Amino acid sequence: MQLWGQGKHNETVRKEIGDGRLHVEDGGKLVTLWRSQIQDVCDEAFYSVLDLWWRWRTFGGLPFAGGWAEQPAHIMYAIEAAENGWKTEEARQAKQAERRNRRGSRGAKGQGKRGHKRR
Repeated sequence: MQLWGQGKHNETVRKEIGDGRLHVEDGGKLVTLWRSQIQDVCDEAFYSVLDLWWRWRTFGGLPFAGGWAEQPAHIMYAIEAAENGWKTEEARQAKQAERRNRRGSRGAKGQGKRGHKRR
């Protein structure tokens, strides 16, 4: 996380995974990026927000003393934006898993409706 916070990550695309596509919202429009392009798109501000959100999400702490009302507005907007992005991605993944499960529960070849092998 520290490298992310400094905007200096050296993550490369692993050959066994490949250069996959990521769906990213840019200016209210859904754009497809390749994993290898992420380091060109994400700037220091992005990594600062990511670091701030991750610390809030992990430890529940805010950067300044006091509660939500005592924090600077721009920090609260940044945390809220990152959290909304996280929740959107979780919902998308849950929907994909549900579709996968529905396809898988239709019964594999040679199996009955309940998944038992036919004799």
